[in-house]
Amino acid sequence: MNLKKISFLLILVFINSQVFSASGIKIKKDWFMIDGERFFVKGIGYSNCRPHQQPDSKKIDLAQTENDFKLIKEAGFNT
Repeated sequence: MNLKKISFLLILVFINSQVFSASGIKIKKDWFMIDGERFFVKGIGYSNCRPHQQPDSKKIDLAQTENDFKLIKEAGFNT
């Protein structure tokens, strides 16, 4: 691994540890803990591509994407 990669990884680890320690987020026994309580991540994988549309297509419908995020929020996903 070259020096740039190692430096980048060390910076990420430092930033990550600062964010977690400042926000009350910890990892304990395979759980995210926020202010001492278990936090269950409810996340999804998202792509704004529609069926039969290529992922690298530049034809993105902003209104449809905004509606997708509205539905995701209404469904209760938190990450």
